[in-house]
Amino acid sequence: MELYKFKKLEAHLDDLGFPDVQESRFKIFRRDFTEEQAKGTLINRDGKFYLVENGIESLGYFYIKMPDIKQYGLPKFHITECRTILGYKANNNFDGHYYLNNNNVVDLVDRQTRKKHTNQKLALCYHCRQIFPEEAADTQEFFDRLVNDETQTENILEVDIFGYTLNWPQISKSFKKLKNHTCQRCNIQMKNASDFRFIHVHHKNGNKRQNDPSNLECLCIKCHSLIDENHQKKIGSNLKNFILKYPQL
Repeated sequence: MELYKFKKLEAHLDDLGFPDVQESRFKIFRRDFTEEQAKGTLINRDGKFYLVENGIESLGYFYIKMPDIKQYGLPKFHITECRTILGYKANNNFDGHYYLNNNNVVDLVDRQTRKKHTNQKLALCYHCRQIFPEEAADTQEFFDRLVNDETQTENILEVDIFGYTLNWPQISKSFKKLKNHTCQRCNIQMKNASDFRFIHVHHKNGNKRQNDPSNLECLCIKCHSLIDENHQKKIGSNLKNFILKYPQL
């Protein structure tokens, strides 16, 4: 699906006094799932995956790039890490093998015959449906829901002046509690509530919008300061207080 801009038509409509038509935020994409995850442009929210570009979140589904169509028929599409996907990951058959998409149809290449199958509509995985029973039955319905749902096509991440999502304080607090206020690098544990300020939550890939647990790391203030010079400058005087209290580190 292509989105076109008709400059002459726009100029003519301007002459006639028609109001401007705003460009839709909805964009079609097809990306390598693993690559986007590594770049930090893919987030997992409530089990579903969103591509984030220019502060805009777009819900997507994923499917295998080169299925065995001749042997098994068309593959299913997935919306979450269901039983099937977890099995592929356990056997190292996921990374690099899946596309992230949001279109109504997909193009496939049979792994054995190399025959191209274009504009294919895929059905939803059985195990995904067990987790999300109200989800779209096929890629056409998935696409139709996106086009008609303004909360998907207009969803912009709200961030504070430092670039963190507005719910970051709650996420950070919960993650530190999950890790027992223990540094994941030097293993020091803050047992007193008064020392919890010495434990931070670090975004591994530097993307403050990606708050998936796989991108977070619980670090003591000293280990956090060792990430780079920029982190050391931001941490400031609290590092001195930490070192005075825990000189053994």
